Amino acid sequence: MSPQDHRETTPPRVRARFNAGQPPAEGFLMSESRGPAERATLGEHRELVRILSRQVVHGAEDTARALDRLIEFGGSLSLELNFDALLDQVVDAAASLGIAERVLVVLREEDTLEVVREHGEHGRRVPADDAVRISQTLVRKCLQANRIDVRSNLPNDPELSNVHSIGELKIRSSVCVPLGEGGRPFGALYLDSKKFLQPDDLSIRLLSAFAGHASLCLGHHKRLRAEQERRGKLEGEVTERWRTTLIGRSAAWKQVMKMVDIYRNHPHPILILGETGTGKELVASALRDAGAQTRSGPLVKLNCTALPENLQEAELFGTIKGAFTGAVDRPGLVELADKGTLFLDEVGDMAPSLQAKLLRFLDSGQYYRVGDPTMRTANVRIISATNRPIDEMAKSGEFREDLFYRLKGVRIDLPPLRARREDILPLADYFLRHDTLARSEAQVQLTRAAERVLLMYEWPGNVRELRRVLETALTQALFEEEAIEARHVRTAIQQSTLPGTSNPEDLPERLEDAFRATERAVLERALLRHHGNARLVATELGITRQTVYNLRRRHRISAGFGTDTE
Repeated sequence: MSPQDHRETTPPRVRARFNAGQPPAEGFLMSESRGPAERATLGEHRELVRILSRQVVHGAEDTARALDRLIEFGGSLSLELNFDALLDQVVDAAASLGIAERVLVVLREEDTLEVVREHGEHGRRVPADDAVRISQTLVRKCLQANRIDVRSNLPNDPELSNVHSIGELKIRSSVCVPLGEGGRPFGALYLDSKKFLQPDDLSIRLLSAFAGHASLCLGHHKRLRAEQERRGKLEGEVTERWRTTLIGRSAAWKQVMKMVDIYRNHPHPILILGETGTGKELVASALRDAGAQTRSGPLVKLNCTALPENLQEAELFGTIKGAFTGAVDRPGLVELADKGTLFLDEVGDMAPSLQAKLLRFLDSGQYYRVGDPTMRTANVRIISATNRPIDEMAKSGEFREDLFYRLKGVRIDLPPLRARREDILPLADYFLRHDTLARSEAQVQLTRAAERVLLMYEWPGNVRELRRVLETALTQALFEEEAIEARHVRTAIQQSTLPGTSNPEDLPERLEDAFRATERAVLERALLRHHGNARLVATELGITRQTVYNLRRRHRISAGFGTDTE
């Protein structure tokens, strides 16, 4: 074989040309053994490799940045105290991954799913109708399985063939990550995209890890909010409970309830005046309960009549050891009532020496324990009450006039029971239900004759006497195993009546007479209050003005109640 033939049968030697500044791979691809067409194709491949390499680098950089943002968000979540701000951070962190156009936070309340936060494409808020049209099927499946659910081809997913919102919103991929604690999901972090996502995407794994941390923070806030709602509900129940304790439907008693409602949060002293047994302590408790959300401290009570003069100061302001024989370090009622209410019952009987010290405390909020030179302070609202004519006592010098004016920052006058006879039967029903329940007995009813006796008695002891009479009458009726009769009430009244009061034997027996007498008494009091103004009387009693005229004629009430004007 000739040398010429040998050169033709031997494959050409491959000589790679490595140009300066070019990677060895590119030099190899430019081998001189390639023809022009092959070199052009390899050039395209080389450009593709360069683009893919750049995308991998950029993808890694984007993932790193997303990881940094998630770490940053994760650290700030633990510090966020506001629940709404926490939801904002969660949705922003999920959106920062850039794998989806829409991010939703969905919380579950029993069987209801609620979209509480949304983040649309380019940071825009998702329209409300779109947020509602979220595929609840995906979220419910995720919560039911309690694990991450990644769907890469939603339009062709056989489980979602009936979900019309997927086609309407042109969703191709979705990621749903459960949010929960202790294996119990309470919501989900939902993302969907018009692009195809892969379950093994690093960003999805980062999202899953972030959702675990977000679950802890959201769960903590949910428990905190539930506790706050529970406390708020309890406080609200306590705040409004006072309305159920002030039993009565008369206009006079409704005015008392209105005063309680107006001055529930009044920080200055309140003076309650009324006859014995009219409910002064009950109204003081209602004032405290009604204002419980503003003044959370306790209601502390001091009966100025129950203590001798030399012990009133020690009881009110406290003592220190050695102040007198047997004295110990002990806080007074003022100190115990700090940030609350101090109720001074029968303040008209307070010792004169204590009145000056109480006045100083009202003016400055400062006081001294007995025997202690250290000045102390307390934030206390004073509610005082008395059945004595304290205004006349102040004028005559029996009570310090300056203290009287300080105590009556607000004055509430309680009507006697005889001035609100409409409340007698509701009160009687309330007391009987309470007492029979306490004795584990069935409800005992009042006969019509017994009601007539209750309505016509003058009740000098007011509501307190009514309750004692009913307790006695109830005991007699239970012993005889019958309803409460008129004789039971009369016997109970006789046992409680003081000399000089009305005799229960003189009370009318006919129910019609009792009603007519009550009607006349109510009309006369209303006419007196409004100086004969028929329009105002009709408004108060809930009747027409013509009815007022008819009742005046029926009961032969003269026109001596002032000018009957419009």
